[in-house]
Amino acid sequence: MKRKYLFLGMVLVLSACSLSNEERAKKEQQRLKAEQQLQIQLAQQCDGQTADLIAQQFNPPADQTLEQKQKFDEKYAQKVGNPMFQACFDLLTSLKGGDSY
Repeated sequence: MKRKYLFLGMVLVLSACSLSNEERAKKEQQRLKAEQQLQIQLAQQCDGQTADLIAQQFNPPADQTLEQKQKFDEKYAQKVGNPMFQACFDLLTSLKGGDSY
C-alpha cells in the first residue's frame, strides 16, 4: 500500500515539474525573440540601415505586396552581403558568442 502511494507521489511531483507543451513553446518564442533582438543590436553597431532591414526581415509588414517583398529581398541581400558589414557583424557575434543573421 505504501509503495502505491509513494509511486503516485513521485508521478505527481514529476508531472508538476515538467513543462507543458504550451510553456515550452512560450519559452522557445521568448528565446527566439531575444536572439533576434541581439542580432539587431549587433547589426546596429555596424550599420543602422542594415539593422533596420534585419528587423524588418524578422517582422515583415502584413500588407507587403509581392513586388515590395522582391525589392526588399534584393536590398536586404545587398546590405547584409556587404563584405564590410559581414566582417563587422561576424566580429561582434564572435565576441558576444551569438549566432549569425
